[in-house]
Amino acid sequence: MQERRGIVGNQTQDSSIKNQDGSVIARRDDEAISTDKYYLWSGSYVGNSLLFWRQGKAGYTTDLDKAHQFYFDEALEIQKGSNGDHKMIPVSHCNQIATKQVHADHLDRRLVGKELQP
Repeated sequence: MQERRGIVGNQTQDSSIKNQDGSVIARRDDEAISTDKYYLWSGSYVGNSLLFWRQGKAGYTTDLDKAHQFYFDEALEIQKGSNGDHKMIPVSHCNQIATKQVHADHLDRRLVGKELQP
């Protein structure tokens, strides 16, 4: 396994890994960190939805099914190189709090406002 200190900053006795500014990045053992997946949040919103990096790193999306999933080291490298603009969020956390939404661009406007006969 590669040396983590050069990549992630400082690891404390409580197994937390911190940025150079002292903010905690993760509190897991090295094996869990290296296998967990993360989304990268661009720091922007569309409405009230977070805007994530799209699969293939080709643009952005609010749809988790279309969002790129990064391993810890790659996500951290991008986060650190973004001057704080992009933040990594565990996929497991996003999946726990995700909600279904109806996007206006998918709405069949012919069905809106009409009474349907049984």
